[in-house]
Amino acid sequence: MLGIMLIRTLVFAFGFCFAGFGLYTSVAEFSRILHGYDVAQWPTVVATINTCELEQWAEEGTTTYRLDLGYSYTVDGTTHHAGGIHPVVHEGGEPVRSLFLALTGHQKVMVCYNPNNPSEAYLFGGGFTRHWGVVFGQLAFFTFGVLFSLVVHCALPSKAYFAKRLAVVR
Repeated sequence: MLGIMLIRTLVFAFGFCFAGFGLYTSVAEFSRILHGYDVAQWPTVVATINTCELEQWAEEGTTTYRLDLGYSYTVDGTTHHAGGIHPVVHEGGEPVRSLFLALTGHQKVMVCYNPNNPSEAYLFGGGFTRHWGVVFGQLAFFTFGVLFSLVVHCALPSKAYFAKRLAVVR
């Protein structure tokens, strides 16, 4: 009986760990999307590209790229240096390579800078279609975790079940 209760508790906890991870990652990604919409509303300024390099490596048949980008821009007479891209696409697959190819040969780009903190700026790297997919995928992870916990918790016998089956009177 103790073994069943331990298994029941561990499976329940495992499911809620799944759910917690799914909820945490979906909230983090949703926050990134909201930040991106804010960035898109910031003022823009022309920036000069200082560095634009692409590293690539292959693992298990998949090529991964890492973009090293640096640019400088001037706001209110002060020169700032940054390298941010929003949404965050510094490392990944083909979209990172495509962005590198689009930037290659360009000396000037438009960046969005934070009017409250001009040292924060981002080259706007595109839409959020992939990011919404991550949010919904992680919410599915959350839902699976909750349902798994509840179904297993309810399906495994409880102490009351054993007490009734053994006709134990308290």
